[in-house]
Amino acid sequence: MNGKKKDLNILIGKRLQNARVNAGYTQEMFAETLGVSVEHYRKLECGAYSLQPEKLLLLYEKYKIDLTGLIAGKKMEPFDLDGFIANCTREERDQLVRRMLVYIEKWITGSD
Repeated sequence: MNGKKKDLNILIGKRLQNARVNAGYTQEMFAETLGVSVEHYRKLECGAYSLQPEKLLLLYEKYKIDLTGLIAGKKMEPFDLDGFIANCTREERDQLVRRMLVYIEKWITGSD
């Protein structure tokens, strides 16, 4: 593998790991979604392997991972929390609050 591709795989792997950890998922969960072994998934996160397009699509569909951010390192538009709450359904609001509570609990306890 040439140096430029390897460097890109490492960057993508780090971004993938950050997205996974920030969302509170395990490597095992992502490996299962992608249909690979945990060892193979670990190699994706460290940049030894590259993600194939169909695997990228799975990550987007299941976890809503921003592919532009994952591949190019560009951030999504800032999330407008006030706008979301003003325009969402009660179910969407409740789902957001539950997800935030899980995230906060994991952050406080330091568990992944």
